Amino acid sequence: MTLIAWGMLDRTLARAQSSSPSEVLAGLHRGVQSLLGQHRDSGETDDGLEAGVCFINPSKQEMTFAGARFSLWKASADDVIEVKGDRSGLGYRRYPQEATFTDFTFPLDVRDAFYLTTDGLIDQIGGPHDRSFGKTRFRTLLKRNQGAPMQEQSESLRQTFKEFQGKQIRRDDVTVLGFVPLGGGGIDARARTA
Repeated sequence: MTLIAWGMLDRTLARAQSSSPSEVLAGLHRGVQSLLGQHRDSGETDDGLEAGVCFINPSKQEMTFAGARFSLWKASADDVIEVKGDRSGLGYRRYPQEATFTDFTFPLDVRDAFYLTTDGLIDQIGGPHDRSFGKTRFRTLLKRNQGAPMQEQSESLRQTFKEFQGKQIRRDDVTVLGFVPLGGGGIDARARTA
């Protein structure tokens, strides 16, 4: 599914007529369904994926996000908020081929940091009570690390996750992408934890 998605994403971005992440997701959804034959009654697969797309416009100091069963986390000087994407995924038979997605546009501040994470982080079981890592724990961690360089945040997240997971098996892939669109006055603009 990853290889299909990457190929379809490259093709969709090359054909994009606008700077709308929602249109990219809609094109990706149609492409995945067509490629897997999910738009026909006789198709056999019910595969799909979740995704989030961000377009950054530095000249306007704004960013636009759209998500397909995928959230964006925004850490500002005041708080950490979750911007939930749409409930529809990409591909899957249960979603109509003409499914649409929503754009969310934000003004940017040099101190704003954003995060995208796979559900492998949120759903990982661990801790003293064998519960999921969860969104509340992730939000608290982002608040605690707000303003720190991305390398430090990456190390903090890795250590926290490792301690939380303990002896539990890894249930899914875990990827967190953190970035500061306007550079953040010396903060490393990207960090990836897998």
